[in-house]
Amino acid sequence: MSFDLRSITVYLFGLALLLLAARVLKKPIGWAFRFLLSCILGVAALFAFNLIFRKFGILLPLNPFNAVTVGVFGLPGFALLWVLSVI
Repeated sequence: MSFDLRSITVYLFGLALLLLAARVLKKPIGWAFRFLLSCILGVAALFAFNLIFRKFGILLPLNPFNAVTVGVFGLPGFALLWVLSVI
């Protein structure tokens, strides 16, 4: 395999595009990772809430909407879901 000037130029151009894409997508990927992490924590919080308050008859369904609400809003999200379940 011989490397001529044309193939070296193509490889360098491809590497530059890859680095540019990584730099441009750094923030959105970080936001998506944080959002996914907050959703996972929301699921864990809902699961723990249901384990603790099952004795008192207070249950919040474990579904994606509730997980996102609790994960993003935290304690106010719990309050919102509880009010919506009472109504």
